[in-house]
Amino acid sequence: MCTYTANGHISTVRALSCCHGNGESLLFSGGGRALLKVWKVNILEGTVAPALSLLAERYLHEMSEKQKRKQLKKTPLVPTPPECRVMSLTSFPLLFDELTFTASPSWVGKVYCVIAGCSDSIIRIYTYSDGKGIALVDQLEFHQRCVLCVKHFTHPKITNAISQRDHPAHSKATRANTPVSLLNHLIVCSAATDGRLALWDITVVMQTWLCSLLGYSTDAEVCPIVPLCVVPCHQSGINDMDITKCAAEGYLIATCGDDGSVTVTKFIFDVSPAYPMPADLSICREEICRIANAHSSCCTGVRWLPHSDRHLVTVSSDQRINMWSLDNESITLLTSHIIHVADVVAMEIVSISSSSCIIILCGVGLQCIVCNVNIKVL
Repeated sequence: MCTYTANGHISTVRALSCCHGNGESLLFSGGGRALLKVWKVNILEGTVAPALSLLAERYLHEMSEKQKRKQLKKTPLVPTPPECRVMSLTSFPLLFDELTFTASPSWVGKVYCVIAGCSDSIIRIYTYSDGKGIALVDQLEFHQRCVLCVKHFTHPKITNAISQRDHPAHSKATRANTPVSLLNHLIVCSAATDGRLALWDITVVMQTWLCSLLGYSTDAEVCPIVPLCVVPCHQSGINDMDITKCAAEGYLIATCGDDGSVTVTKFIFDVSPAYPMPADLSICREEICRIANAHSSCCTGVRWLPHSDRHLVTVSSDQRINMWSLDNESITLLTSHIIHVADVVAMEIVSISSSSCIIILCGVGLQCIVCNVNIKVL
């Protein structure tokens, strides 16, 4: 039973991203006609049904004259066509060094970053705050193909033996010139119809933008961002990806695509100590395994099980859901079940306990599946 419906998009809604932080929950939505919206999720007292209130909206092709001049310094500006579609969204609250903002505007404490993968091959980085609304930060260009999926994760910084709190830059005399310091490296993963997975480090971009917004001076040069690493994972489009941290070290990224295959790749980062700006990340990667025929048709969803870096679930338009077990450099099919939802386009997993979760499938209908070691359909 539908408990709430929000209206406002003038075309299809293609992507959703929910962001929890700063004591509130925001929902970002995007789709056709290059439209991005921000909603606040309100849980009404005495009910379990959420209600949405619209906070802000923006068309992707909207850009101030200052932003146009800045973009022209890096690359010739390509206007966003109104037919551009938001294909994927990922969002997160920005976390800062608390000493940086002793006397800063109140909106600084509630800044959210939302990254949009678009059909015109551009990855757009936005921020949202109560005081500034939706603002364009930067644009990433590489794939030259429709971007189907974007995700993010954070990687801890490594600092020198002198802690940031005790660093001379945090003294009262010099705090006014201190650049904004994010607590973690911000890594963005993008995938497109070319079958390639790209990793980006947007930490310096975000810090430079926040510095200029707050009036701090920085020595950072305005230059195009290039991917840290590019991995050819599939023969055609990558429909979905999911990221988990390894029990030992590094990160595992699972991808699935139109070729019906599933690929798991391990990435390990090396960070040199630096202050106050982050050092360049060096990255090494290795392909753990690849299943060429994981499904009989295009695979549309992949998720790691909560609390595990050895089990993942995939779903396909062949109306089957598969659970896999990863062991060293091999992957084994544990179980496979037929689902009742046709044309599955999205899958999410909600953790119930350390040993069980609920898998939610969305397509022509909605289905919930209780999952532990064995899958049992409700």
